[in-house]
Amino acid sequence: MSELNYIKSWLGIEEGEEIIFTKSAYTVNKDGINYDVIEAELTHRPKHCPPCGVVRENFNITVHDYYKSDIKFPTNPNGNQVRLHLRKPRFKCLECKKSFKMSYSIVKPHHQISNQLELSIFYYVSHVISETNISSFNKVSHFSVNRKIKKTIDEKTKVMCFNEFKSTKDADGAMLFIYKDHDKNVVIDIVEDRRLTNLITYFAVIEVFII
Repeated sequence: MSELNYIKSWLGIEEGEEIIFTKSAYTVNKDGINYDVIEAELTHRPKHCPPCGVVRENFNITVHDYYKSDIKFPTNPNGNQVRLHLRKPRFKCLECKKSFKMSYSIVKPHHQISNQLELSIFYYVSHVISETNISSFNKVSHFSVNRKIKKTIDEKTKVMCFNEFKSTKDADGAMLFIYKDHDKNVVIDIVEDRRLTNLITYFAVIEVFII
């Protein structure tokens, strides 16, 4: 694998994404911290205009201007922080007169923390480690770690409703347990015995099927 392909693979640049490196990687020291800096330019061009859907042809979608992003990556094997200075075009559609940016695989829109660095943060979150240590390991602010964790929780959280009601004579317990999906307002199941030992066994089985 050539050095160029290795860098693209390490950064997570997908096949077909046209990014050129405009300068050899170099190291700078800022406030006692070493940074490995990679400068590149996004040359990929859109096939259509996202706002109106018109297909790009006959110069109907043009480069409006350029802007730069400073994208953060995980620390490399040398222990240096990695920064990608990426020059990106902003396009303008001559049909609908709207401007837009292109998205790409290494980072989410309007973010400076790369997808790889996000994965590194989430890896540490899965262990019993404080947010302060996670931010130190990944060389990002405590605020960034806290925001990523909160965003993930908000996206993954499901609101469930629980209740109990008196059972009929043919049920195992005196009280039944019922729970439903709050967002969909759909009853998921009714358990015939609401006693804790029975519920622990019930949800343990459910967890096995989910996994």
